[in-house]
Amino acid sequence: MGLDLAKLKKVREESEFRITEDLADMIEKVATQVDQERNNREQGQNRLLEKLTSETQRVHDLVLLERKVREETQSTLIRLIEEMERNLTRDIQQEQDERQHNEENFMDLMEQTCARIERNLS
Repeated sequence: MGLDLAKLKKVREESEFRITEDLADMIEKVATQVDQERNNREQGQNRLLEKLTSETQRVHDLVLLERKVREETQSTLIRLIEEMERNLTRDIQQEQDERQHNEENFMDLMEQTCARIERNLS
């Protein structure tokens, strides 16, 4: 009976050793998988962060370009409006000068005509 107990103890110890080794192997495999998953997740986060940074920079560049184009367009429009105003002011002044000249000529002709009529009547 003592021999049977010793055998049972030895079998149990061997079984515990194998179970312990199997558990250690499983723990090592799980730890490796966890490390791989963590690395994969970190790489994915890094790629996502790089893409997000790139897209943010692209949008920022587009906003700057749009602002520059808008400012240039606004400046061009202001120059065109100012030029149109100068041209219209010049045209109006020319029209006024021409009208005044025509009125003066008309008044001169009227005075000459009235003077002729007075001479012819006298």
